[in-house]
Amino acid sequence: FGVVWQAAKELSASLDWYGIKQRNTIQSLDPQYILDNEDVVPGYAAMIGRDPRNAALEKRYPGLNKGRINSITSPYINVGRTDLQGLDLDVKYDVSLGNWGKLKFREANNYTLSLKQSTTPGAAPVSRLDSIKHPRWSNSFRTAYEYASHELAITARTYASTRNIDDPTHSQDPAITNARIPSYTVWDMNFNTKPMKNLTLNFGTNNLFDKAPVYANSSYSDTFVQSTNDLVGRFIYANMRYQFH
Repeated sequence: FGVVWQAAKELSASLDWYGIKQRNTIQSLDPQYILDNEDVVPGYAAMIGRDPRNAALEKRYPGLNKGRINSITSPYINVGRTDLQGLDLDVKYDVSLGNWGKLKFREANNYTLSLKQSTTPGAAPVSRLDSIKHPRWSNSFRTAYEYASHELAITARTYASTRNIDDPTHSQDPAITNARIPSYTVWDMNFNTKPMKNLTLNFGTNNLFDKAPVYANSSYSDTFVQSTNDLVGRFIYANMRYQFH
């Protein structure tokens, strides 16, 4: 559901609300669920790699009758359920410079109101928002100068601060769940020109200042925050498009 407001020829804004419900989505099966059901669900024991049994450890810890875990294979299966709600805001504003061209501004923001997912069979969806894989919002602000058939633009892409944890259901330790990773902003630059009627050239640089990715050291995951980071760093691109009539 959305609305569009055209306040003036140079100014327009749109606001959209979306709600998505998915069933039987492809999810990586939760490793803890595999471990808890190792002796219950056929095939789960084969997903758990263990060291050979250690008689000294078993004597020291009564009830221990299996080797230490060295790996868990978490397969992708149709077990998930996702309930998602959010808002998209898009604002555009152009400023005429007369014979000198035009300045163009665009603000695009996505805000997630609710994100609930389940990753185990039969489980109810739980909130996974505000974790390193699911920030609450992302924002893009683009400024461009257009003159004749040329346009130079710079864009700031920002991702929200999140809790330093891969999944809110994995830890109840306040020292972990209350720690936060700061917001992350990278800048992109692009130049677009049309030297001929049917020819368009495009040059640009993403992550202009080569900002390093953010690192997370949550209890279940020591890794870069892939959902918000440009892991490849700065890169330059060029492309050409020619239209035949």
